[in-house]
Amino acid sequence: MPGTKAKIRQKLFDKFSKSLVKICNDHNFEIIPPELLGKVEFPYSCPVCGNSYYETDLSSNSPNQLTIEHVPPECVGGKPLTLTCAECNKNSGSDFDLHLKLYMQYQFAAEGNVRIPVRTKVNDTINFKSQLVINKKKRSLRFYLSKKSKYAKEQIKNISDNGLNYKINAELNFGNQKKAEKALLKSVHLYAFSKFGYAYLQSVGGTYVRSELYNTNENILKTMIITENIPVNEPGIYHCTINKKIEALMVFMSLSLSGNSKLIGTLLPGPYIESVEFYRTCDIDKQYQIDLQEIGFQDFNKKPYYFLEYFI
Repeated sequence: MPGTKAKIRQKLFDKFSKSLVKICNDHNFEIIPPELLGKVEFPYSCPVCGNSYYETDLSSNSPNQLTIEHVPPECVGGKPLTLTCAECNKNSGSDFDLHLKLYMQYQFAAEGNVRIPVRTKVNDTINFKSQLVINKKKRSLRFYLSKKSKYAKEQIKNISDNGLNYKINAELNFGNQKKAEKALLKSVHLYAFSKFGYAYLQSVGGTYVRSELYNTNENILKTMIITENIPVNEPGIYHCTINKKIEALMVFMSLSLSGNSKLIGTLLPGPYIESVEFYRTCDIDKQYQIDLQEIGFQDFNKKPYYFLEYFI
């Protein structure tokens, strides 16, 4: 009997494979290479790297297995919405998802409601694992000592009992912002894919974002993010008109950590080249007039190009 994860993988594969077949047939694309005809039946394209996979790649015996992708990352409350190849899943997890978690710690700290792990040193000699507890009423530093730290406990007790002066150095790590932004861009890209299927992925905007995710130079990556004065109350994808001229997508996702949750908006280029050009050249520090229209989700296997109707 297949386990729960295997059933989820199969369900997601069937859903998106059907979408890929439909899009390929509509554009006369080759679905299965001639050398694989008769050997494989159902195709799948990883929404991050774009490489081709088949139903056999759901097996753990595959050299690059199709794996469940949580959107946003599981460490910030994501849900299993699609599949990516193991290599893309692993690389983004180790390189970027951790930085998104640290970035969210910073966001919640700025709002005054979070517990942040801190590396702490007292009097330059005693090292502790501690938490910086921040809320709207008070800020405090709590020490958590392991059972093995007998010497540290004795030193802290001595300081406390004798009222001695002491110096505390606390090192906070909010991660690399560029890597956090790249993790966020990947998440909204996959969220759009989970709602629109391969019609989004094969659009000019979807193709461009995928190329950006593979760009190793994070310094040139531009990600327009809204963290304050969010104009919506629920997660979703919106048709976004910028300065009454440029059409794009605005994705609002809820990210959660340690009992806190926050909506964050991230811009994706629309399906046409004008939107991609704006995305490439825009000043992310500049204020733009943004008008939003919510896109109602439909079954993309019944109506593959439904999201494009908002751009006509």
